[in-house]
Amino acid sequence: MQQQQQQQQQQEQQQQQQQEQQQQQQRQQQEQQQQEEQQQQQQQQVYLTSMPQQHGDAAAEFAALIRGAAPAARHPPVRIAVDAAAQQQQQQQQQQQQQQQQQQQQQQQQQQQQQQQETRRFPQVEVQRRLRQTAAATP
Repeated sequence: MQQQQQQQQQQEQQQQQQQEQQQQQQRQQQEQQQQEEQQQQQQQQVYLTSMPQQHGDAAAEFAALIRGAAPAARHPPVRIAVDAAAQQQQQQQQQQQQQQQQQQQQQQQQQQQQQQQETRRFPQVEVQRRLRQTAAATP
């Protein structure tokens, strides 16, 4: 009786853990969507704020060319901002991949626990299975 109660408790705990993990996955997916939306907005802002600057640079370059001076460097701030946004995106993707791997590992552990519990619950069946294996193995 006591053993059965313990097993029931363990199963309930596992079900609770699985539910928590599913909720966690949903939260992470929502966060991922929010992050992607934010990144898109950031990138749009970068382009929008750099638009007048680009034209300004072009005008300055044109004036410099007329004066015979060396052309100014072509708006590096824009490129830096875009690179930074892309780099940030890569880092976030890597973090998400790591989280997914951790979740997979947890699921595997749960499966192993369930298998162990099943063998504990039916020891006779397990013994019979082993006997059959040894009988088949011996000539």
